[in-house]
Formats: sequence, C-alpha cells, structure tokens
Amino acid sequence: MTDEQYKLVEATPSSDDYRRLRIAAGLSPKSAEAAAAGLPNTIYAVVVRNDGVVVGMGRIIGDGGLFFQIVDIATQSTRSAASESASSVLSSITFTRPHFPAPT
Repeated sequence: MTDEQYKLVEATPSSDDYRRLRIAAGLSPKSAEAAAAGLPNTIYAVVVRNDGVVVGMGRIIGDGGLFFQIVDIATQSTRSAASESASSVLSSITFTRPHFPAPT
C-alpha cells in the first residue's frame, strides 16, 4: 500500500458510497431515503479513498453531549482496504477526545 493509492479523508460518505460499502461489507442494506435522512446527522466521519474511489468508511453518531457511537465501519473486501478501515476507526476514536464535552 502506498500513500498515493490510499488516502484517509475526514468526510461523510455520499449516500451512494455509504449504501454500496454497507452491502460490500456484508452489512444490512439501507434505502436512499434513509441514507439521505441519516448521513447529514453524522458527528464525525472518515472515508478511505483508493485512486479516488471510496473503499472504506467509519462514522461517529450521537446526541452531541452524552452518547457517541462508532458505527458503519465498512470496507470493500480487500486486504489493503481492511487495513485502512482499521486506521479510520483509530482516527475516529482519536477525534473524540478534544471535540466532545468532558464528563462531569
């Protein structure tokens, strides 16, 4: 894997990419309507691009104060994409510390 081929980007996946990756990863399919309603509510997301094509993703959702969940960790079934997906999870978890309220 080279940096030119795979790139981790802080971005919410498009509806089409989201739906395609869920199916490719063996997750339940979602409708275009559901994706259009849910994706804009993403708190934080990363995608992995391979030569411009989204091959992995991870999202954080929640209520903005008390609860945050890492969801939709999905990748096309290639070894490199799976490796990059692991990076997306770590990036998502790293993001949570400085950006979310401290517990009291």
